Amino acid sequence: MTVARTVAWRCRCGVVGQLTGVEVRRAKVCTSREGRRCNCRPTYPASSWSAKDDKQLRKTFPTLAGARAPSSRARVDGSLVPGSTQQYYCVMTILPPFADSGNLPEEVHDAPWDEIVARFGTTERRRELLDGFRRALRGLRAAGCRRAYLDGSFVTAKPEPGDFGACWEMSGVDPDLLGPTLLMFADGRAAQKALFGGELFPAEWGADPYGTRFHDYFQHDTMTGKRKGIVAVDLEGLR
Repeated sequence: MTVARTVAWRCRCGVVGQLTGVEVRRAKVCTSREGRRCNCRPTYPASSWSAKDDKQLRKTFPTLAGARAPSSRARVDGSLVPGSTQQYYCVMTILPPFADSGNLPEEVHDAPWDEIVARFGTTERRRELLDGFRRALRGLRAAGCRRAYLDGSFVTAKPEPGDFGACWEMSGVDPDLLGPTLLMFADGRAAQKALFGGELFPAEWGADPYGTRFHDYFQHDTMTGKRKGIVAVDLEGLR
């Protein structure tokens, strides 16, 4: 399954440059085709216009970070060389615009930490919540967690969210290495909110009386029942 993305190059001066494309290509047997969590290793074809060759060039990268990095244009487009202003002063975004509902379009959207900060850290309050979320993620990574998901009003168009919601994959996690607060769920997760500013659950745990996993529960708008998007964070790339 291939999911096409529209990607804009934005210079720091605010000028929007030429549009390029990044895709998420998943295996034919990937369970995401059934609306479940991806269980394959996706690849990321990227395209860039080559002025030198006067045509569109394509290259497939093993990671999203590789496909989206400005230096990738130099690898795709041989006409760009180290030291190019275009190469080092432009960045590429891959998180899609909000839907009319204010939510992200339905899908699990992989994004590196820098892009999450750029997209959602637009106010002082949001940046405070991101700092707390990162502290929690570092604690999870130290215990062996490799992937987490960000949800709640924090990843919507709401200007000032009260907190964030998140869940984390239990695979590879040593419970003995987890900070005790990450396992405190009493009183509406009061301890977690006090320390991190939000609440985090194991992704495989049931979130409702029907046993819906948090990973899946987070992908539904509780007000409308419609599907929505969440953001996946690769903890190995977290700084």
